[in-house]
Amino acid sequence: MMASFIQLLLVLVLAIQALALTARDLFDVDFNANFLGGCQWAGEDKINRMLAESVTLANRGIEAVNDYGDPIKPEAKRLIDAWFKPQNADDRLAIRERFTRVRDWVQNGGPLSHDRNVRPRLFCHHGWAEKLKMESQYRDANGNYVSNLDGTPVLIRDVPDMVEARSIMANDMDLRINYIYPYWNRITRTYWFDKRYSNGGYNTGWCSGNVGAMTFHVQNVMASITLCPLGLGTTNQRPSNWVYHPLRETQPIPITSQQVAFNQMPPLSQIVTDLAPTAANLFHELFHLVLGSDNSAPPYPPGEVYQITPMLGLTFNLAIVNPETFVTVAVAYDYTRSIDRNPQGERVEFFTGYTTQG
Repeated sequence: MMASFIQLLLVLVLAIQALALTARDLFDVDFNANFLGGCQWAGEDKINRMLAESVTLANRGIEAVNDYGDPIKPEAKRLIDAWFKPQNADDRLAIRERFTRVRDWVQNGGPLSHDRNVRPRLFCHHGWAEKLKMESQYRDANGNYVSNLDGTPVLIRDVPDMVEARSIMANDMDLRINYIYPYWNRITRTYWFDKRYSNGGYNTGWCSGNVGAMTFHVQNVMASITLCPLGLGTTNQRPSNWVYHPLRETQPIPITSQQVAFNQMPPLSQIVTDLAPTAANLFHELFHLVLGSDNSAPPYPPGEVYQITPMLGLTFNLAIVNPETFVTVAVAYDYTRSIDRNPQGERVEFFTGYTTQG
C-alpha cells in the first residue's frame, strides 16, 4: 500500500514538473490594460494555456525524434524524413536539441542563452512600436525631439547612423530601401528598422497587416514577442471576439497516401496546418525568442517558410532554422500518437502534408 502511494506521489510530482511556468513568470507582461501592447484583451488564462500546450507540442517533437527508427512506430521516421531530411544521427540530435531548449525555457524560465541581460516582454499588439518615416523628426535617448542650432528639426534622414542602419536592414531582408521604415520603441526609447507591413500612419504596424505574431530582439536592449489579433483568430482587441482552439480540437479527415501520390485528393482534403491549435502561433515565436535569430530564421531568400509544399522542399540546413517546420512536425506527431488506429491498424500521418491514413 505504501509503495503504491509513493508511486502515485512520484507521478504527481513529475506531472507538476511537466507544467509550463505562467506568462508572468516568464515575461514582463501587462494583463491589466491594452495600452502599449498590453494583453488584457487576450486574457491571462488563455495565454497561460498557450504556454502549457507549447510544452506539450515540444514534447511531441522530442518524442518524434526519439521514435525515429523504431520499427513499431514507423510513422516517426516518415514524418521526420519528409519535413527535416536529416542525413545522420547528428542531424536528428540537432532537431531534438531545439525542441528541448524551447520546452526547457517554458518550464524553467530564466535568462535567454543568447542574451542574458534582458528579461523578455510579451505584448498582444504592436502599440508599443511607432512607425515613422525618414522625414520624421529625430529623437534622443530620452524621447525628446532634436533640433539644429537654428531651431530647424533634425530629421531621421539627417543622421548618418540611421541612414546606414536602414541600408543594412534592406540588404539583410533583400528588399528595396524604400520598403524599409524606421520604428520608435516607446518602451526602450530606441530606434530600429523593419519593413512597412501595412499602409497607414504611425499607429499601424505588423498587426495591421497579415502578420499573426512577431519576435523582436535587440542585443542588451529588448527581447519580446508580440501576439497579434489575427494570430489568435480575430481582427481586433476585443476579448469577446476570439475563441481559444485547443490542441486536438479539430478532427482529422484522412485520405489515403496513394490519393496524394497520384494527385487524386478530394476538394476538401485536409492539410496539416488545418489542425493547428491557437497555441501554435506562440509556439512558433518561442523558437525565435529562445534560439535567437541566427538559429531560427532562414536567410533571404527564401526567409521563413510557412506554406506546406515549400516547407516540404526545404533542405535540412534550411528546415532546421525554420520555426514553422518544428510547429508542423509537433502538431502532426501529436495527432499521430493521440488518434486511435483505424480497423486496419493504421495511424493518421502527415508526411505528405495532408492528413492520410493508409
